[in-house]
Amino acid sequence: MLSWKRIEKVLSRATEAPGPKVTAYLRIDPEATYGNVQALVTRIRSTFGDLDVPNDITDRIVEELTTGPAEARTLVIIEGPNVSERLQLHVDIPVVDQTTGHFEASYGEEAYTAPLLMALDRHERLGVIFVDREHIRVFETYLGAIEEVYDSKSEPEPDQSHVASSSKQVRPAYQAVRDDAHHDRHEEHKRTVRDRFYKHQMLPLRRLVQEHQLDRMILMGPERSTAAFERQMPPRLSNRVAAHTSSLPDTEASPGSVLEKIKPIIEELEQDRQRRVVEQIKEGASMSIHGTAQALEELQEGRIDTLVVPWRPGHHQTVYRATDSGWVGVSKGNTKKHVLNGGALEKVELMDVLPSLAEAYGVHLEFLYGEARDELGNGELAALRRW
Repeated sequence: MLSWKRIEKVLSRATEAPGPKVTAYLRIDPEATYGNVQALVTRIRSTFGDLDVPNDITDRIVEELTTGPAEARTLVIIEGPNVSERLQLHVDIPVVDQTTGHFEASYGEEAYTAPLLMALDRHERLGVIFVDREHIRVFETYLGAIEEVYDSKSEPEPDQSHVASSSKQVRPAYQAVRDDAHHDRHEEHKRTVRDRFYKHQMLPLRRLVQEHQLDRMILMGPERSTAAFERQMPPRLSNRVAAHTSSLPDTEASPGSVLEKIKPIIEELEQDRQRRVVEQIKEGASMSIHGTAQALEELQEGRIDTLVVPWRPGHHQTVYRATDSGWVGVSKGNTKKHVLNGGALEKVELMDVLPSLAEAYGVHLEFLYGEARDELGNGELAALRRW
């Protein structure tokens, strides 16, 4: 599974590498491109040609893909004289401009990281806890991949067989059965053993959440089992439970089967999060902003907590940056006010500079796409203020 440390290293090397570099996000579906690599090559050459990417870089990337197509759905390529990085994402992200067929890409001194940050924002790190009476499995899922990270089975207790056998005791034919107390005691004992087993899972579960940085969790299993498991969870864990779903027929199901089961839930969680962001913007009154110029200004004044970015492949907006102070503005007139020591203005792409601006001011980027993006309005940046 692609780790956050690996992503951080790639972003760091791409940012620090001097010289021009191409950053490209290629939509590669092994099922769709099998036997038709030429269509992919044609789209790459068209995209890179419009960006004036040097032929040697284009040829190198084309040869790489035709020799051995990547096992990914979206391939991130960062290539230049001083950097060569690849990230294989097992998810589809919107990176194709439907009007031109071009991939999201750029060529210049700065790496184009916005689409990657959008993918990371869209796909949160989730834990899936597969709960059975005597078996607990924990999975981590991120960016379309899944990995089993924990497996624990309840050990039979020495006295369980004695308790179980009590339900089969033989009575004389003349003795009436007065009640089912023996059966009730057996069921109560099984519940006690189950709850004790669940309780013992909380310490390793807390460690897993911290170690794997799981944002939220999905509980999967029979309703009775997941409810009993959740009752044993301390608030710091139960507060992370985002959804519940039914069990699979086989408690030893493969990680792939688990992923297929929860894919609709993951999509619904993401859509729900985007809806909440849109509602906050619409209902926020004094705490929300809707407009690129104002959002950029207040971001650089340190007033913004979350910057909401509508994402549409192929959409570009030119802004101005003061070469000495680094201030970014929508208009020349506004940006000139922030030029220091005889500096100049340069034109830059908004999406090229947003990630570094957000990092510099400790701002969370929230990307909107699809229905949530369209509901927000006219494609302008929006924001939620800190104060």
